[in-house]
Amino acid sequence: MRISAAAPAFILILLHAAMILTPAPADAEGYSRIVSLAPNITETLYALGLGDRVAGVTRFCAWPPEAGEKPDVGGYFDPNLEAIVSLEPDLVIMLPAHQRLRPFLEELDIEYLTVANETISEIIGTVRAIGDRCGVGERAAQMADSLEREVDSACPAGEESVRPRVLIVVDRQYGTEPDEVYAAASGTWYDELVVAAGGTNVLKGTSPAYPMLSPESLVHLQPDIIIDIVPGAGGRGLEADAIAADWGPFDMLRAVTDRRVHVLTGRYAAVPGPRFVRLLEELCAIFHDRDENEKGRPRPSLE
Repeated sequence: MRISAAAPAFILILLHAAMILTPAPADAEGYSRIVSLAPNITETLYALGLGDRVAGVTRFCAWPPEAGEKPDVGGYFDPNLEAIVSLEPDLVIMLPAHQRLRPFLEELDIEYLTVANETISEIIGTVRAIGDRCGVGERAAQMADSLEREVDSACPAGEESVRPRVLIVVDRQYGTEPDEVYAAASGTWYDELVVAAGGTNVLKGTSPAYPMLSPESLVHLQPDIIIDIVPGAGGRGLEADAIAADWGPFDMLRAVTDRRVHVLTGRYAAVPGPRFVRLLEELCAIFHDRDENEKGRPRPSLE
C-alpha cells in the first residue's frame, strides 16, 4: 500500500497542535473588535451571538453569509498583518498554525487567543474557550453540552453492531478516475465522526493524518462506503453526479458496485466548527440507510 506524507494546502489546514490559551483580561466582555483567522473560529463566534463584535475575517470565511461582508485580513497561510492592525482589534483569535504572529501581536500589545480544532473534543473546547474569553461562558457551556449530547446519541442502540468500512476522501483530482486520493486517517475529526456515526474508518491506525492513496491502496482497503467531500462543488463548476461518476472504473471496489459512493458538497463538511454535527447526521443516515427526515430535523445546508 503506497501512502505519502505529502499533502496539498487544503489538508494541512486541518492539522494543528494542542490548544494554547492566553490569560483573559479583567473585563472579558469588553472585546468589541475581534479578528478571526479561520472559518471555524468565525462560525463559532457567530454561533455564540458575537457576530456584531467581529471586525475582520479571512477570505475563506463564508458562513454565515454576513461574515463574508466583514473586512478581509488575508488567507489561512498568508494573513495580512497590516490589514489586521488597521482594524484596531482588541482580540485576535487564531489557530496554532498562526503562532508566528504572536511576537508581532505582543509587540503591538494586541491580545490573542489560540484554539485548536483537530479533534471533536477540541472543536467543542473551542466553543467553551471563546465563550469564556468573550464573556458568554454560560451560553457557550450550553452549546458545548448540546454538541456533546448529539455526538453521544448519534448512533442509536442496536445500530452500532453494523459497522460499515468507510473511506473519507478529502481531496483528489476531479473529472477523471481517482488516481492520487487524500483521505482521513486516525487522529482526525473525520475519523471520530465515522466512529460516532457507527462506522469503521478503513484507515484506522494509519498515519499521517491525511495520507495519499494509490489505486492499489484503494483496492487493498476495500471500503464498503466512500464519502467524497467536495465543499462548494457548484462554485467550482462541479456536479455531484459527475464527481460520483469518476469512481465508475473502480468496479473492483464494493462501494462502487454497491452504489455506495456519496458526494457531500456542503461547505460545513470541510470546516471543523460547531456545524460538524450536520455532517455527523448525514453520515449516520448514509451508514444506516435511513432518511434524515425521520429525525425531524432539517437536512444540512449546502453551504
